[in-house]
Amino acid sequence: IISRAENGIKLTNTKAISILGKPNVGKSSLSNYLLGENCSIVSETPGTTRDLLKNDLVIGGNVVTIFDTAGLRESSNKIESKGIELSLKASENSDLILYLVDDTRGLDDDDKDFLESLNTECWVINNKIDLSDSKPGVEDASKYKIFHISIIKKLGLGNLINALSNLANLSIDSNV
Repeated sequence: IISRAENGIKLTNTKAISILGKPNVGKSSLSNYLLGENCSIVSETPGTTRDLLKNDLVIGGNVVTIFDTAGLRESSNKIESKGIELSLKASENSDLILYLVDDTRGLDDDDKDFLESLNTECWVINNKIDLSDSKPGVEDASKYKIFHISIIKKLGLGNLINALSNLANLSIDSNV
């Protein structure tokens, strides 16, 4: 009974992590990497993810819910717009937002405005450093933790995994 109760408590206290950003910054690739399998479609076509994809991941004996979201942009497509709306709602209920940015483009005014509007802890993930002059690493900026990674080349992901493992004193298997 105690063992079942502990598992029920873990499910009730699930941490939620939303992966947000503009189209084609690597949100689905990061989700797939963290989950250790291809649960999300990855494509060069912007707007591939039009729905909110929810997956549970066990990290150090604790359940974490990962939300792979539609790319944030203005869209005239009703389905994509609904997916963006669902993404924003999920982010409001998340414990952490991983905000991905294409490192070759950097943060623009829309990104900055969105980040300023957040009331949730947010880490900025500069992805695609293999295409820029950036090096893998972590910065503690005044408001955000900033990670420099390449999902495709698997650069700097250990820094992100280590930080996630420390989130709420969770441990994570480095093979995730």
